[in-house]
Amino acid sequence: MLYPEFLKKGDTIAVISPCKHVSEEEVAPNLEALKNWGYEVVLGENVFSKSGFFAGTDKQRAADLQWAIDHPYAKAILMTRGGYGLIRIIDQVNFTSFAEKAKWLIGYSDATVIQNHLFQKNIASMHAPMLMGLTTIAEPARIHWQDLIKGNAQSIAFIAGEQSNFKDLRIEGRMIGGNLSLLYALQGSHSFPYLKDCILFIEEIDEYRYHVDRMLMSLSRSGALKGLKAVVVGYLTDVKESTKEYGITSEAMILERFEAFDIPVIFGFPAGHEADHRGFVQGAMTKIEMQDFKALVTQDWV
Repeated sequence: MLYPEFLKKGDTIAVISPCKHVSEEEVAPNLEALKNWGYEVVLGENVFSKSGFFAGTDKQRAADLQWAIDHPYAKAILMTRGGYGLIRIIDQVNFTSFAEKAKWLIGYSDATVIQNHLFQKNIASMHAPMLMGLTTIAEPARIHWQDLIKGNAQSIAFIAGEQSNFKDLRIEGRMIGGNLSLLYALQGSHSFPYLKDCILFIEEIDEYRYHVDRMLMSLSRSGALKGLKAVVVGYLTDVKESTKEYGITSEAMILERFEAFDIPVIFGFPAGHEADHRGFVQGAMTKIEMQDFKALVTQDWV
């Protein structure tokens, strides 16, 4: 696995909007925070563009992503926000220079598309808060983010949810995944990760409970879930009922699906669409140690 160089004060971060539109006013305090933390910031030409739902046309957003990938001295690429859009432009981008001199791609949610694409190219990335969240996430998450981009946040301790099917566990593998809807959408493409011997991370927001089950069933039927070391479940934010109750909780349906493959499932990992969002490195070797539901996730940059 190729790990880009971690950041230090004075390094440059390229900021782009490859997904949903964002205004200059919305991110002004966040850009100021980055500068106050000691980083130089360069903005993509179309970072505040607008084309309907998106931050510019597909061509504009792909151009900014290509610009960031090819940037001669930026050490990281930070997305302003997620939403939707990367799956529309991922195949318009040339990753040759990225592989030669990798940068940290920082984001989550819709960033699942590019992060899993990079994993298939053996390049690590960061599942972590994006620009818009830097001044609104919980203080421990903000400190963790600042440590992570410097390579100093290799461990996350948390209390696993009691729905977890193990209370004591020790397991190791490369951790990869992201938003469940995006993993589901990537099936059948060359961006979908090869998951054998990996630890799969999933989170979700604003979906109907029955559709979560549909996505899990689809992944199961495709064979994608076979050979996993474990599944780590982050926040399931605003997962809701439709006009009729589905009759089973989100946690129960996740357990049902993965236990069919005899896979350990750990709930309660603090990552996803909530204020206390702890970042981690996608693709890093990850060790999970859990005793009486007290869990420690430790990553190595090897």
